[in-house]
Amino acid sequence: MFQCCHHHKPHAIEQLSTELTGYCIDVAVMAETHLKKKHVNERFSIDGYNLFRRYRRGRRGGVAIYARHDLLATEWTFQVPLEPSFELLWINIGTRQRDVFIGALYHPPNPQY
Repeated sequence: MFQCCHHHKPHAIEQLSTELTGYCIDVAVMAETHLKKKHVNERFSIDGYNLFRRYRRGRRGGVAIYARHDLLATEWTFQVPLEPSFELLWINIGTRQRDVFIGALYHPPNPQY
C-alpha cells in the first residue's frame, strides 16, 4: 500500500489517510509495506489511528495494521518468538463482550522458511 521512499508512491500516506477517514474505516490491514525498522512510526502516522507493524528483516516486505484510536487495540505477542522472516502481526481489540483478534499475514511467492 505504501513504501518508505517518497519517489515510489508520492503522497501515499495522505491518500491512505483520506480513504480511512472518508470511508470511516475501523481497521485497515496492509501487506508489502516495504517499511523497515529504521523508518519511524511518526512518518507514517494518521490522525485518529494507531499503527502496528512488522517488517521483514533483511528483505523488502512487511505488514501493517491501522486501528482507530478509540478501539483500544494492542499488539498481541507470541509466547515463542517467530522466525524473523515471517510477516505475521496480530492485534487484540477488547470489547465488553469478547476479545477480537485481527491478523496481518503475507506469504511471499517464494518463501525461504
